[in-house]
Amino acid sequence: MSAASHFPLLLPKGDHRPFATGEVVRRLVHVGGLEEGSRVLLAGGAAVLPFCSDSRAQLVVSEPDADEAARVRGQVAAEGLDDRVSVRSVALDHWPESAERFHAVALLGEVPMPFDVAVKQLRQLVVPSGGRLALTYPVRVSRELSEEVQAFWRERLGEPLRWPRELFMALERGGFESEDALTLDEHALEALYASAGAHRVEAGGPEVTPFDRELALHRAQAGRTGVTYALLVGRRKESGDVPFTSRDRG
Repeated sequence: MSAASHFPLLLPKGDHRPFATGEVVRRLVHVGGLEEGSRVLLAGGAAVLPFCSDSRAQLVVSEPDADEAARVRGQVAAEGLDDRVSVRSVALDHWPESAERFHAVALLGEVPMPFDVAVKQLRQLVVPSGGRLALTYPVRVSRELSEEVQAFWRERLGEPLRWPRELFMALERGGFESEDALTLDEHALEALYASAGAHRVEAGGPEVTPFDRELALHRAQAGRTGVTYALLVGRRKESGDVPFTSRDRG
């Protein structure tokens, strides 16, 4: 079974999305130099309001779920943001190859495809020599992982867990310069699982999802699985580009 068959990783919707916060959006806007008129492609609508609050960028939202797309459109209309936000019911892995390019493509708390596949497929949607790609992905942050944790994540991802630095290397192999990284610390991860668990009980769904099993593993390991979620940001580079960090140093 290929790694792609394990995706998307379905994380909690709405307020429970990791990295879909004003603080993260402000950091991405600063790092990416996103200005008025910059075009941003968002996976899912969780970060729409923070982006509209903390930037003047034009947003295009990819939301293949019809019900969620309708909810986001309603939210956008209620806030009077129709002139700045467009919601399209198209998954990122089916985005037209001839579509417009964006100053940033941001997957904040969305994991629709394997990391290396995302780097390859989404690069074509990022403007050359400076456009940013921000990807959320599970990472290991401990040298010691129990066999149970390793087995669970190998099944969930279709590949072994990687360190953040290994994902940065994958970004660079895919034509990006590594630029920024954030990880959910112990408290943020615990808050994610706690809020997701409460939401799950409220929803009352009978089906046990992979995220339910992830939550159960987190609790069984007393919150010390050695795994968290990371947001990694890379700047698209072309052959012959001067490294961005070198330009910064003048």
